[in-house]
Amino acid sequence: MSELRIQGLLDRSREHGRERGERIEQPDLTQAVREIPLNQIRPNPEQQRRYFAQDELQRLATSIAEKGVLQPVLLRPFEQHYEIVFGERRWRAAQLAGLASIPAQVREMDDQEAALAGAIENLQRVDINRFEDVNYKLLLLEMEFEQDREWVIKMLHRIYNDAANNLELVRRVAGVFELIGNEHWQSFVSNGLPALKLPESVLQALLSGQLDYTKALLIRRAPEAEQERLLRLALDGATAEKLREEMALLGSAEMTQSAQERARLKSVQKRLTVRRLKKMSEERRRAVMGLLDGLDRLLAQAEQEEMEARAQKAAKKQARSDAHAAEEGGVLETAGSGN
Repeated sequence: MSELRIQGLLDRSREHGRERGERIEQPDLTQAVREIPLNQIRPNPEQQRRYFAQDELQRLATSIAEKGVLQPVLLRPFEQHYEIVFGERRWRAAQLAGLASIPAQVREMDDQEAALAGAIENLQRVDINRFEDVNYKLLLLEMEFEQDREWVIKMLHRIYNDAANNLELVRRVAGVFELIGNEHWQSFVSNGLPALKLPESVLQALLSGQLDYTKALLIRRAPEAEQERLLRLALDGATAEKLREEMALLGSAEMTQSAQERARLKSVQKRLTVRRLKKMSEERRRAVMGLLDGLDRLLAQAEQEEMEARAQKAAKKQARSDAHAAEEGGVLETAGSGN
């Protein structure tokens, strides 16, 4: 079995002597730790982490002011300054604490090695939210397959639906998730990828720590017109069970409306008889026939639109078939002329 591409990158990004599975964040005491001025450090613009809770940063800043930075950050030389590989939260808190410098290890790393080390470290954070977790895992898959995100997501859906015919892809994807070690790839596809489609307001609540992922998914599944209301309920303390009850009521309301429409149609069909029409006054009978004429016109328009839609669909299918036949004919003609 061939080695994963990112395993080779990971081995190069680790300090010498590190055993597989240990946290990259742990410093190698044989590697020098030195004080680097904060104003010479820049965050990584490709950092997947988008939100730093201000209250948590302030608490860390208070601790740093009292005890100092206990864990060195990892930097790499970049242009005329240093770029953070991991430890941005400590760097931000050190600024709040009024420090002029921060203990750091500096290592020469290329872009891929830095991205990989940062992703692995962040995936081991206990406070990582599901949106960031999904983005870091997708980043690792992009690096493994050397493809963009759109390709990776389509590939994941393909092997999820047809693993038997994509065994090599499954092997590599499973290998990446084994390396990460906290989730099966199939669970990631079914439960993780939906994080990328959260409504913006729900996503912001998730990133800020106000909303957990289970509730975020429940709100996403609700009709768009109801999502903001359910989000407010969740932020006010509604449990996941309460949100499910609200969504069940929404479903019941939709079913009730459909049932009401069916019942009303049956009632009209039963009550509108020739005998009853004959008993009506001339004026009322003309009013009923006028309503029926209007209904007939609406139904005729609907039928015409349905016929046109079917005709367009058939025409597109025929056009595709003709194009395919022409393409095959061209290939055969080219092949024949080459003999």
